[in-house]
Formats: sequence, C-alpha cells, structure tokens
Amino acid sequence: MTRSRTWAVGAFALLALGGASLAAVLLANSDEQGRPVAAPPSMRTVIAYTAGADPAPSEPGLTLRTRIVRGRVPANGVQGTVLTDEDCAPDASGISHCLNKIRLANGTRLVVRHPHDMHMIPCLAPGERVSVTPA
Repeated sequence: MTRSRTWAVGAFALLALGGASLAAVLLANSDEQGRPVAAPPSMRTVIAYTAGADPAPSEPGLTLRTRIVRGRVPANGVQGTVLTDEDCAPDASGISHCLNKIRLANGTRLVVRHPHDMHMIPCLAPGERVSVTPA
C-alpha cells in the first residue's frame, strides 16, 4: 500500500469513528422519537396537581404545572428524572398536553400531563432532573 493510500484509509477510519461518536452523542440527547433535546440551564420544579382537568398552562419560568395521571408524589416533594416526552401535538389553542414519565428518587414512577405552549415553554426533556412537588 502506498503512503498516500495508507493516509487516506487512516483518515477515512478516523472520520467513520468520529461520525459514530457524534451519532452516539445525538442519540443519547434525543427523546424516544429521535427529536433532539436540550437540557435547561437550571433545575425546574414540577408542581403536580391531583384532581380534575389539566391545570392552567405553564408560564415562562422554572415552575411547571402538571396533572398526575398515575402515581403519587411524597408530601414533602422529591427530585426525579424525566424519562419520556410524548403526545405533544398542540390543541386548537396551540397548547400541548405532553405526557411525561418521571422516575422519582425513591424509585417510583410518576406519569403527568404538562399543558404548555411549546413556543414559550420547553417540554420536559428525557434525562432532565426536576424537583417534583405536590400542589
């Protein structure tokens, strides 16, 4: 093999390895549908309501309003990790009612609906750490 051909094969191998590494990073930072996600700069607080219809949509800031679909939040609150972000199609008013599964620090899972305007409030992102508090 000539020197230039050896260099070309080596360069191709490095590019392939770099591409595989980039793909792994992108997959690790995407939700179940492959959409890219960005972690917010600060931990957000999820206020979990238990009764009735969805609460009013979340407003800009670090506090999000959700309705519990399944599970319970300890009375004193707990931290958790968002596992999923699903069912995010907006309604006729432009409000999404995303379905999120959250693994709580005590090992239990919580499923919530998060009403929000995705143009103003980012979805809860898989891998995001949140503080969960009962309403």
